[in-house]
Amino acid sequence: MMHTLSITSHIKAKPLNSPPPFFFCKHTHKEEEEEEEEEEEEEEEEEEEEEEEKEIKEEEKEEEGEEEKEKEEEEEEQQQQQQENNNNNNSNNKNKNNNNSNNIFFAK
Repeated sequence: MMHTLSITSHIKAKPLNSPPPFFFCKHTHKEEEEEEEEEEEEEEEEEEEEEEEKEIKEEEKEEEGEEEKEKEEEEEEQQQQQQENNNNNNSNNKNKNNNNSNNIFFAK
């Protein structure tokens, strides 16, 4: 023989005089508004911090770019200086060779 249980036997009955559930809520509308304002302020602060971090990163990138430009300029100056030195050395060597050949010519 099968026993069947009725669904209603498992449901607990509520007292008829019970107040609606929203009366049990501890928060009032003012408290909720204050919490929302605090959350908004926190979000704004976080956004400001993120913007500041972005600005700092951009400034660092700009500074790095300026440093790289300065290094490139210094390298170019060094290369130009080296090229001038090489040109001077080459012309000095040519003059020495000419002098040596002149000396040889006159020595004969």
